[in-house]
Amino acid sequence: DSIDQVQLEILKKEIYSRINGQSKVFILGNGGSNAVASHISQDYVKFHRKKSLVFSDPSMLTCFINDFGMEYAYAKFIEFHADKDTLCILMSSAGESPNIINCINFCEIISHFLK
Repeated sequence: DSIDQVQLEILKKEIYSRINGQSKVFILGNGGSNAVASHISQDYVKFHRKKSLVFSDPSMLTCFINDFGMEYAYAKFIEFHADKDTLCILMSSAGESPNIINCINFCEIISHFLK
């Protein structure tokens, strides 16, 4: 009941328009958001025929956390795997996860160089 339906429709239209303009989709989140990201990713592959990935491989995730710190692990994943045809969707239920915030900042910076 607390979700503004008008804002939700605007968000859905924005995501769908961006998905159609990109060849790959990365969806990143922590904990439960990572599980939701995984489910959404499978739907993008199945329904939209998009290459879609989540960052949930335990070996790679723990390697990146160890080498770059939890706060920068997702940004490094994007740095190594994204290109100008990649849409990154970042999920955080609290909106305060440092790794997600750092990832947003990284995406904003590199988006200017990938155009």
